[in-house]
Amino acid sequence: MIIDDSAMDLLNSRISISESNFAETVLVQNTAAGALNYLEMGDDLPEVIFLDINMPGLSGFDFLREFSKLDIAVRTQCKVVMLSSSSSKEDIQTAEADMHVNRYIVKPLHASNLFTIN
Repeated sequence: MIIDDSAMDLLNSRISISESNFAETVLVQNTAAGALNYLEMGDDLPEVIFLDINMPGLSGFDFLREFSKLDIAVRTQCKVVMLSSSSSKEDIQTAEADMHVNRYIVKPLHASNLFTIN
């Protein structure tokens, strides 16, 4: 799943994921609220969530706070990767301090980044 409000960034990320055969299906949400609603349903959960930080409404950090309240099955199934244009030391440290964040990647997403996600 990619959560990003930028149509161009969504397109670039989808292309990288598809061309590298990283995932068979790529779910797209352009708001954090929409993604949380999808995850709360518990159907067809993504293994990896690529999460932008700066979005209108709920930010990526707001998403993480709400994500931590979801059912444990959702939290254990989904690895969260922050995918942001921000190279701010503060943003990186805040993201990496969150127990649900697996990695922090500065946009754009490249195939070489995908296979470093554990």
